[in-house]
Amino acid sequence: MAISIEWQTEDGTTVLRYSGPDIDQLQQFELPDSRCLEFLDPYGDLTLNRYQISVLEQELNQVLEVATDSKVRDQASAVLKFVAELGVDDRTHQYLKFIGD
Repeated sequence: MAISIEWQTEDGTTVLRYSGPDIDQLQQFELPDSRCLEFLDPYGDLTLNRYQISVLEQELNQVLEVATDSKVRDQASAVLKFVAELGVDDRTHQYLKFIGD
């Protein structure tokens, strides 16, 4: 199951839509002490605020450090790139939403 990712405003308006590789492997990667990645759900939604997004970025960087599977690394890198598309200063009242099937 593919998970869509969007940057959204408070009222749910889509600002940017992810167009990278599916994150089907990333959602299954087990990262010790995960506080965000562990909640990726192929059937449900996950909405992160600007503080949680910072934690997600740290976790994705950890995945890049420890993952040996190239698909997992590619997916983590693509999601990090997408997250960075909306600058840190522009994240107030913006949410990163992972949308399951």
